[in-house]
Order: sequence, then C-alpha cells, then structure tokens
Amino acid sequence: MRSLAIVLVASVVSASSSFAAVREMKAVRTDVPPKIDGVLDDPCWRKAVPTSDFVQMDPDEGKLATEQTIVRVLYDDDNLYFGIECLDSRPDNIVSRLVPRDSNFWPGDLVEIVLDTFHDHQNCYGFQVNPKGVQRDYRSEADGIRGWGGIDLAWDGLWYSAGRITRNGWTVEIAIPFKTLRFPRKGGEQVWGINVHRYQSSKREDSNWSFISRDDRACIKVSKAGHLVGLKDVAPGLHIKLLPYGTLRKEGGWEEDAGLSLKYGITSDFTFDATLNPDFCHVEADEERINLTRFELFYEEKRPFFLERKELFTPLHLFYSRRIRDPKFGAKLTGKAGGWSIGVLGAVDDEEGPDPIYGVFTLQKDI
Repeated sequence: MRSLAIVLVASVVSASSSFAAVREMKAVRTDVPPKIDGVLDDPCWRKAVPTSDFVQMDPDEGKLATEQTIVRVLYDDDNLYFGIECLDSRPDNIVSRLVPRDSNFWPGDLVEIVLDTFHDHQNCYGFQVNPKGVQRDYRSEADGIRGWGGIDLAWDGLWYSAGRITRNGWTVEIAIPFKTLRFPRKGGEQVWGINVHRYQSSKREDSNWSFISRDDRACIKVSKAGHLVGLKDVAPGLHIKLLPYGTLRKEGGWEEDAGLSLKYGITSDFTFDATLNPDFCHVEADEERINLTRFELFYEEKRPFFLERKELFTPLHLFYSRRIRDPKFGAKLTGKAGGWSIGVLGAVDDEEGPDPIYGVFTLQKDI
C-alpha cells in the first residue's frame, strides 16, 4: 500500500509541473515572406517549427484541448509572421462573423496572440482574428487584469491578417510589422513573452498554448505567458509621426484654421506627444445621453492625443481627460524604465475660462 501511495503522489506532481514549466515557441527567420491570404501553402512555412498542445481553461480546466491548434512563427527584417491552423472535426459548426474591425467576435470562433515585447510580465499587445480575417487589437497593462490598468481597446495598430475556412477547420495568417510594436532596441537575440488563445464556439471551449487557470481571474495573464525565442537583429524602427492640418471655410467672411500634431518615439521605451490647436472633427461622435442626475456623465476617450498610454493616467479613474474640452496646446511624455512606468501630461484648455492649465503626473512600479 505504501508503494501505491508513492506512485499516486508522483503522478500528481508530474501533471502539475507540466503546466508550471515555461513553454518556448521558436521564430525562424525567412528570406521570402509568406503571402497573407489565409492559406498556409507558402514554402517558407515548411521550415517553421510547429507547436501545439493547447490546454483548456474552460470548460475542462487543465485538460488538453479537444481539437488541435498548431502555431508557426516566421520573421524577417520588417515583420513577424504567424500561421495558425485551428483543426475542427465539425467545420460546419464554425461560427465566423463578418463584422467591422474592433468589433466583439463573441460568440464566434477566434484566435488571439498576446505579445509581451519587453518581457516584463505586465504589459502586452493583443491581436485577435476570426476565421474571416477580421481584426481586433488592444494594449494591456497590470498583467491583463481588467479594472486596474485595464485593457485599452482604443489602440489600433497596423498589421495584416487573412483567414480561410477549410474542410479540416480554419487557418489564419498574420503579419505584424516590427514598427507597430515597441520593444528594446538592442542587438543579438531577444526573448519576448507570448501566448496564443483559441475560442471554439461550437464547444464553448477556451484554450491557451501556455496554461491559464480560471483562478487567475484574467483573460490574458501576461505573467503566465511562454517565451518567444529566435528573434535576432530586429529593430522597432523610427517612430515619428507629424500630422499638420488646415481648413478654410466661408460663412459670411472667410475663416481659416490650422494645427499640428507630433508623435515621436524618443526611444523604444519613451514616447513624446505634442499637439497645437488640434482638430478632432474626425473622431467618432459620442452617443447622445440625457443626464437627470447631478453628476457628470462619463464618456470614453477617443481623441488621438489622449489615447497614447491612457491606461497610465487612469488606473483608478482619478483623472478624467474629457474635462479638457478644447485644448489649444498639449504635451505628453510616457514610458517605462527599470520597472517604473512614468507619465507626464500638460494641456491648456481654450474653452474653460482664461487659459486654464491642466497638469498630471503618474508613477507606477511593477511589483
């Protein structure tokens, strides 16, 4: 009986340690990039290293996914490429919604790539794709926990995707330009955090390449990500964007207006934003609401100047940027160094009295 007890204990330890081990996914450099059409027939995919064995988070936590998901990663000087096969024994049950970008795919099938490019186990980019290649993306802080730091769904990165439903399931190809991402500018090999999530609608099954437990109470949980290895001699590119504008209209007399917006990536860690007499007329209008209380209504921030790292300034909603209604000048510095996240924002509002000045400073430490 004593020997039987030893065997049982050993098997339990072995099962739990398999989830505790940090998984590795290897990116392979390619000279010829794949065509992003949703079909994994490019010769370059043959030299990629496939990885699979996704583990369920729901409904049968800890068990292997009921259908295989196979991930391959390539890269060149400009882009990071993903080729993902989502096998499905009943492809007729695949749910694929043709919706606008950044719409909620639920309850449809999807795959999601999470990239922790600074490998700090706190911050990440997220890229979701459904079988039709429709995109949804975000940035997240605070280890992916909603409600603190939160998930910034307003972030829109430049990347490419295509999906295809097949007789064996569905496939997707993704190309993410390195210039879309922030990551350390250094030579040699880089190691990033990575996880891939799949939702299979017909079975209501959530699975991840690197195991996430329901007890983690986070849909992303960056600290549970595996490692993306093999990236050598890649650079984030020069992040500088200058957007001048000018308008001329006649309403009785001639009226003209002009302004300028600047975004400059000082380093891969720090970004400087400035705006002079910004024009937000292209920003999506707020829905009309009637306020019958004595408290102001809360509206989501949509103006580009205030969106850059907005989660730094609103972890507890102590700062409400929509109170700055018509800035005639604004400047902002955001970044991270040595485990400290820093944000400084200043603005002059043209609408509230004699040039009121707003200033905000935030400092957060990773623990």
